[in-house]
Amino acid sequence: MKRHLLFFLLLLSVSTSIAQPYPLPHPQRLHAHNDYARELPFWNAWAAGYGSIEADLYWHEGQVYVAHDPSDLHLGYQLDSLYFESIRSVLQRQRGRIYQDSSHQLHLLIDIKNARDTILHYLVQTAERYPDIFQSPSGVDLVLSGDRPEPKDWPGLPDYILIDGRPGDRLTAQQMEKVAMVSASFNAVASWNGKGQLTPDRQQILEEIVARAHQQGKPFRFWGTPDTPSSWQLLIKNSVDIIGTDEVDRARHFVEAYAKSFYHNPLPQSAYTPQNSSFPASPKNIILLIGDGTGLSQLYAAYTANAGQLTLFNLKHTGRVHTRSADAYCTDSAAGASAYATGQKTDNRKIGVAPDHTPLTQLPKRLQEAGYRTGVITSVNVGDATPAAFYAQVPERDQIREIVSSMRRAPLHLLAGEGDALLELFGESFDTLQATGRQLLTDRIRVDSDSSQVVIFPADTFKADSSKASRQAFANLLEDALAFLHQPGKPFFLVAESGRVDGGGHSNDMKMTVDEALSLDAAAARALRFIDAHPETLLIVLADHETGGLSLLDGNLEDGWVLGHFSTNDHTGVAIPCFAYGPGANQFTGTLDNTAIHNRILQLLEVSAKP
Repeated sequence: MKRHLLFFLLLLSVSTSIAQPYPLPHPQRLHAHNDYARELPFWNAWAAGYGSIEADLYWHEGQVYVAHDPSDLHLGYQLDSLYFESIRSVLQRQRGRIYQDSSHQLHLLIDIKNARDTILHYLVQTAERYPDIFQSPSGVDLVLSGDRPEPKDWPGLPDYILIDGRPGDRLTAQQMEKVAMVSASFNAVASWNGKGQLTPDRQQILEEIVARAHQQGKPFRFWGTPDTPSSWQLLIKNSVDIIGTDEVDRARHFVEAYAKSFYHNPLPQSAYTPQNSSFPASPKNIILLIGDGTGLSQLYAAYTANAGQLTLFNLKHTGRVHTRSADAYCTDSAAGASAYATGQKTDNRKIGVAPDHTPLTQLPKRLQEAGYRTGVITSVNVGDATPAAFYAQVPERDQIREIVSSMRRAPLHLLAGEGDALLELFGESFDTLQATGRQLLTDRIRVDSDSSQVVIFPADTFKADSSKASRQAFANLLEDALAFLHQPGKPFFLVAESGRVDGGGHSNDMKMTVDEALSLDAAAARALRFIDAHPETLLIVLADHETGGLSLLDGNLEDGWVLGHFSTNDHTGVAIPCFAYGPGANQFTGTLDNTAIHNRILQLLEVSAKP
């Protein structure tokens, strides 16, 4: 089998996944257009793992030059010094292979600009001086483009010289063997500026021209495409095998991040539609559901990947929440959750204290004193900043020993979440905890117990993946918490944090983001079912902040896939969505400051906000 056919099979093998609606990209699919114009010709593209590099050749006054047009001839670039010597130096370091992965190859595409026969003679003569490249299995080929030789002459070319085919070529089987790829002008197919999408007729032409090359067993390339992420995505989605770019580093980053930025959801989950339209004037119970790091983009990504359904999007009372902390435009979880817990802004990293470290009264304490049963549950570590903001008062979120110590005196009937590593930090606090009449549990909430409980699960107990069971794990915890707190004649206040959407943003991982957002949505569905049975309960769903700066580049509601782009691995300052259902839900619409959430909860419950 010829090396160029192996290259085509490689393009398929490195990018195809059983669950994907189309092949995912790999740097081997990238083509460095006009590579010689880079600051470091060859080296940037090679280091990025490109499968194809382009050099234009001109004959001028007895010399062959690498140049984009005649005005660049004065630069004096030579093919052997720019490329052949660089390739040789790589081969000498890598046991004769252009890439350490022996399945990866490099096409050096030569665009012949004039004097075809002269340049072809020059190519053969020059290549003969580099037998280590062209007479050995180095993984390097020369591919002729531009003013190509006549097809009748192709079979007589050296084995290492291949041809850049055209859709209109009429070739024999022997001639077709010399074709490394099939290329066409993008402008001849579609006049498009890289924004929006192609018209249906142009889209059909594109699909047909790519399919024709694939039927011939050849990879396909366009030249002259817009050089933008939207254009790269169009080519990837339409199975264009070789993607040309002048943005070598940017395109490499786009392709390398693609596997984590793309998610196809194999198991959509049903959304729940609330059943109640009539509620009491004010709530008796409050469920505050916090999706750490969850902005509107994260929810819409989940909606898209979940085949166009999301429980939260079935709620009519929605708003927006500003998340700024006392000392920063972009809050962290400590200050963001503390604003909900105390009604006051504080500096980033501070938990339950003012900027001057003055302790602040938190909702669970205030409500427990008013006769409420109180609880905090989380899908992550019980000592993390968001849950801790409702029971601890420390000036630094990393003061984990002090946070753990706070658990034994927390004004909570229930504290539950992951964190088996914290058990070692409890030490004598275990005995103190038991002495306060609380149960310390490590397996489940004891729903039928009257004792206050601290329940610490092993790490990753509530981590969601694509399975239905894992996405329901936190919802099950929420249901147990509601069963424990809900007792006849006693109101309750429950904080429930779905904490791992934040991790998806920090790691720029779309799959994790979507799976965890669907876990959050499953928990919201469980809370709504509870409220439909107990309409004196109000649900408020929001986030402490957005994480990742997620934008959505493409998706398909029917097939359940989504492609995103994360602009950062940190928190952002964008306002986050707020959803509410139950008595008083209309108080959480419009645009609110994060401190207003605390204040409106107290107003609805008619509990004093005084110290």
